[in-house]
Amino acid sequence: MLPPSTSSHRDDLRSALVGPLAAMTTFSLMSDIDRREAGRFWLEALAAYHPDEVRKAFIDFASNSDRNYPNPQEIARIIVKGRRRVAQEIDRLSAEKLAREDYEAQIASELTPEELERRRKVAEELTAGFLAGRSLK
Repeated sequence: MLPPSTSSHRDDLRSALVGPLAAMTTFSLMSDIDRREAGRFWLEALAAYHPDEVRKAFIDFASNSDRNYPNPQEIARIIVKGRRRVAQEIDRLSAEKLAREDYEAQIASELTPEELERRRKVAEELTAGFLAGRSLK
């Protein structure tokens, strides 16, 4: 997932970097020229990532890292690790969904059409009752 390389993306990314870099680095002690060059370095290094991912990665870095000074490679590593966790969760949920669909198909194949229709109606009534706020007793 690559965010668009637009000026608005660059502005959003810049705003995601300003606070953490000011708090975690010596940016405030740098001259304007050095600060601009360092900022450009960070922007280019993290341009492939969404600003929200960058913000979260800085929070994760501050909360979990034993290192005091962040670098773009570490922030990128945290983002990639987070993306991997999300992908694994999606894979797990997809496998669960397939298993549930297989089980439902197996059950459906074992029921008569009348019993299947009766169960569908009961499920609809329970759902309607739940949505209406009634008790499922």
